[in-house]
Amino acid sequence: MKRFTYAAIAIGLLSSAASSAQVEWRGGLCITAQTPVCADDGWAVGQCYLLRYLPANIGDNGNKTRLTFLAQHFAEQFTLDPGNLVGTTFQAVQGTSIGRFGFQSPVTMRIWPQSPQSPTETTRSITLQTRIRDISGLIGCDIDFQGAAVLMPAPAP
Repeated sequence: MKRFTYAAIAIGLLSSAASSAQVEWRGGLCITAQTPVCADDGWAVGQCYLLRYLPANIGDNGNKTRLTFLAQHFAEQFTLDPGNLVGTTFQAVQGTSIGRFGFQSPVTMRIWPQSPQSPTETTRSITLQTRIRDISGLIGCDIDFQGAAVLMPAPAP
């Protein structure tokens, strides 16, 4: 009888852990506009990157919004802690860059528009536009991106 009780408890714990996983969308985004300063560091309209996006307050994502894009030779990750980046107001975020070396820099950004504006754990796909000011710590380098991503399946229990 004890084995059945322990098995029931274990199944309950596993199912609750699976239902409270982080909720992540993956896809791609491309540069649609930039200020001239950006070209000096190799940014160019038309360049595209892999995208990982974890909005705040969905599943186990906590109250942080995290947006990451990955290229062949570098990655950029932006965290707003706490908060939501969707809206017309630019917000200060922590930017982390990894390439030949890694560093952090304060940048401002917004995601506007995003469709749907308020995704849930079951939203299949998201489209978004984002503007990042002073990307990679480059003062005056402002970049607009257009992106789309699909919901990643929850990990198997």
